[in-house]
Amino acid sequence: LDIGSDERDVTIDGRPATLDYGSSTSLSWNCDGYAYTVRGTGVETDRLIEVGRSVGCQA
Repeated sequence: LDIGSDERDVTIDGRPATLDYGSSTSLSWNCDGYAYTVRGTGVETDRLIEVGRSVGCQA
């Protein structure tokens, strides 16, 4: 698996999040036993992170 220069350390409410660049870009993170994924085609990475952080991790 080749990790490109796009790979970034992203956190959602202090929890590690994973960016995946496949047929669509997705941002995934875990929060208190729940897995969240925000996904979009043709969406800027920064926008996905913004949406992910708006969801956050509200326990």
